[in-house]
Amino acid sequence: QFGPEQLLRAAFTAAVGAADPLQCVPRCLPAAPRGRAILIGAGKAAAAMALAVDRHWPGELYGTVVTPYGCAVDCPRIEVLEASHPLPSPAGLGATERILERVRNSSVDDLVICVLSGGGSALLTL
Repeated sequence: QFGPEQLLRAAFTAAVGAADPLQCVPRCLPAAPRGRAILIGAGKAAAAMALAVDRHWPGELYGTVVTPYGCAVDCPRIEVLEASHPLPSPAGLGATERILERVRNSSVDDLVICVLSGGGSALLTL
């Protein structure tokens, strides 16, 4: 039998688990394009979401995301940049420019996947 504290802890653990990008992102991925697959994004969870896409994307994939300092994770095919949050910084400006470079020459055959989470507005400063 659960007491109030155990019930709240179990509910919290279940909610956090349901929001884990490795659990919820893969089922939302679109079909592969005729062209390139480019992933871009920003926010506190951007690197975790990029990792989920990276692990589950069946074909070629590349891109760039920006996340606050301390939130980066290793993504084999995705460049993960860090910048300050909540105050914008030159690092965020550089990351925004890099993200724009990634999509600048995309075509109608390419697919751009954008992952955004809280903090994106402070990280994408351009």
